[in-house]
Amino acid sequence: MDLLDDNSGLNLEDPAWKIYTEDASALPQYIGPNARIKTAFITQGCKIDGEVTRSVLFTGSVVKPGAKVTDTVLMPGAVVEEGAVVTRALVANNVKIGAHAVVGDAKSEAIELVARNVKGEE
Repeated sequence: MDLLDDNSGLNLEDPAWKIYTEDASALPQYIGPNARIKTAFITQGCKIDGEVTRSVLFTGSVVKPGAKVTDTVLMPGAVVEEGAVVTRALVANNVKIGAHAVVGDAKSEAIELVARNVKGEE
């Protein structure tokens, strides 16, 4: 998340920095025609049809239509279903946030740690 802050002092384009990454085998990310993205890192295999703001999405994360993800890290395979709202959270690998569920709070100083599926509307 520090990389998203313009004042962090971190410069990924500095040729003196050696950055080693692991390139997982996955399709490229898909950004849907109605997706809205502002200040985010989105890796390969992600599918975004909702809204992502100031967040980091790891390989294979999904944000479905009408979903909103803000100030959040989605670990590999995390899914945010239709209409769900996730704010100030760290969502673990392969966790599913159900349709229209609400996780986290923009006014909270705490970061919500989500290690289990969150049930949404039936």
